[in-house]
Amino acid sequence: YWPQYCLNTIGDLQPGWGYQIKLNTAYTFTYAANSMSTGNSQKYGFVNEPTFYDDYAITGNNMTIGIPEEAWSTKPEIGDEIGVFNTDGELIGSSVYQEGFNAVSIWGEEILNEAKEKDAKPFSIKLWSNATGLESDIIVENWESGNNLFETNAISIVGKLSLTTDADQYALYQNMPNPFNKTTDIKFNIPVAGNVSIYIYNAIGEKLVKVVSRNFDAGEHIVSFDASHLPSGNYFYKMITDNFVATKPMHIRK
Repeated sequence: YWPQYCLNTIGDLQPGWGYQIKLNTAYTFTYAANSMSTGNSQKYGFVNEPTFYDDYAITGNNMTIGIPEEAWSTKPEIGDEIGVFNTDGELIGSSVYQEGFNAVSIWGEEILNEAKEKDAKPFSIKLWSNATGLESDIIVENWESGNNLFETNAISIVGKLSLTTDADQYALYQNMPNPFNKTTDIKFNIPVAGNVSIYIYNAIGEKLVKVVSRNFDAGEHIVSFDASHLPSGNYFYKMITDNFVATKPMHIRK
């Protein structure tokens, strides 16, 4: 619950649960009643649960990472997921990206003794794209406060970050814009030069249009598709290469 940024991933307070509160100064703290509308600014937040970064243990030992909107050099898409990993590559926390301020609770091992509690351990952050299924490393260039070391009850806020992607992967991206009226762009990546074919299919799988079929150099490319001759509806586009096949939905709205 971060009212400074209008973020609430707690929702309703549950009887029998324990909640920690951290204040910077003396303050009369209140929390919106469970009966209040979730549209209230005190209850604002997202409820989506991660589906890709979803396998981590919730312990009694946690800290929080805050990522302001202005920290992103390239903003993710809504629905992309942020995952945090320890030095063993184990997932220790995640959240689903939303516009605005984002926060991730990360969880360490249960504290067994005082010495262990003082043992700060580094963590790393990744971004998973819901559109492409690809992961990128999130490189924090500077921290507004805190750092990339796990410490119980700590709060770290990112100042600036960047994304590193693996160019050695095939990828088919979601067409933009989508839905669209007349034309849309289809972006894809190929790690080596080769033939790429892209076809449009209707909702029952009938091939309707060849968008492109030719050789491309390695790297990212964008092709345009003119759908002025097609009626409104749900369609699919498929990318085919010698080593990769992928399909994405598209929606024509007139």
